[in-house]
Amino acid sequence: MGRQGEKVDAGVRMSIPAIERGDGGLRIDHLRRKFGVSSRAIRYYEELGLLPPLPRNEAGYRVIPEKVLPRLTLLLRARSLGFSLREIGEILQVADTGAEVCPTTLEVIRKKRAVLREKIRQLEELDIQLQEMEALCQQKGKKTGKICPAIMEYPDKGENQKMKVSAK
Repeated sequence: MGRQGEKVDAGVRMSIPAIERGDGGLRIDHLRRKFGVSSRAIRYYEELGLLPPLPRNEAGYRVIPEKVLPRLTLLLRARSLGFSLREIGEILQVADTGAEVCPTTLEVIRKKRAVLREKIRQLEELDIQLQEMEALCQQKGKKTGKICPAIMEYPDKGENQKMKVSAK
């Protein structure tokens, strides 16, 4: 417990006014306003088992018990880092067994970085192709016609073989 009206969970200082807490938990509408997570997303996370079944207050609205906030914080942080729900599920599944989570998290991070490096390589390759096409476009000057000659005349490097169309 931090200063009055604040809770400290998982290293995050969240200001939760007493009016937003109720029935032993945090109302979902507060999460939406504070963190941009929708009630629909919370329901979906609950459906997938990423969050435990959430209790409801007297009005029938879901509330997030304080003990669930660290799990939700992990889920939201991991999503913001680009983790898929499947990857988050793997990490939470290990955590639920009481086993050490860091090796699983490290494995997910390493796979994610490998995919990211490959995407960066592909984007750099695309950037080079677009630079070449830009130069070709500048060489050709302004031409009228239905199809841009720079795109049509750009050398095919083999990756577009499926796209070749015959005019026959």
